[in-house]
Amino acid sequence: MLWHKAWLETRSQFVIALVGCVAFCLMWVIEFGKGAAGSRGQAGLFDLLHGVHAGLAFCWILAVTFLMMGGLLQEKAVGASSFTLALPVSRLHLMLVRFGMGFLQAIALAVVPWIAMLLYAAVAGYPYPVLQACFHILLLLSGGLLFLTIAFLISSLVEGQYTAPVVSIGISAVLVYALRGEKLARYNPGRMMAGNDGFSWRTGLLVGQAQFLHAAAFAVVAALLFAISVKAIEHYDF
Repeated sequence: MLWHKAWLETRSQFVIALVGCVAFCLMWVIEFGKGAAGSRGQAGLFDLLHGVHAGLAFCWILAVTFLMMGGLLQEKAVGASSFTLALPVSRLHLMLVRFGMGFLQAIALAVVPWIAMLLYAAVAGYPYPVLQACFHILLLLSGGLLFLTIAFLISSLVEGQYTAPVVSIGISAVLVYALRGEKLARYNPGRMMAGNDGFSWRTGLLVGQAQFLHAAAFAVVAALLFAISVKAIEHYDF
């Protein structure tokens, strides 16, 4: 029941976000695909797909931020929290379901656009390696998990349908800007999402080593932010 409730509450935003992400990717690859392939062949098209992936990462952050803008605090703001609180489940359970639904939707927002781009590359005559697409998706989700959890935390601390997403996007932007320097770039989740480290513009492929340690560090920080979110809601007086 809780999963169904979470889906009903977010399905409209999810469908809009999914259509938007797919349309963004296809618009760019269709517009510039022939030119890129005509100038450099396979490598040119692969470079274009990587560049579109960086744009997808930005769209993904915006999409998941608005998808996570729900939960008990936002329901309280519109006077609808009494029903949810009357359910025979703990607040922790409610939070886990809401975050789980958001995470599954976030995965779909990364995977489906890449499926569309893979189909385009195959039709264009330059099939893109599926493993390379999987690496791009993994990088996006590894760095994006932190932004997803930031949005989840802000929705648990800040009331308001519009205030919470603005605060969340602002914090995400400050984080990326603060870690833009050469020494701190390796700790920038936005940079990991774009996948520029270890990417070869000559071949259009990712050739660097997987950033498992950085991904694990982002996961640990995300888990901490999730715990803070749960504690905030558990101690909130509705």
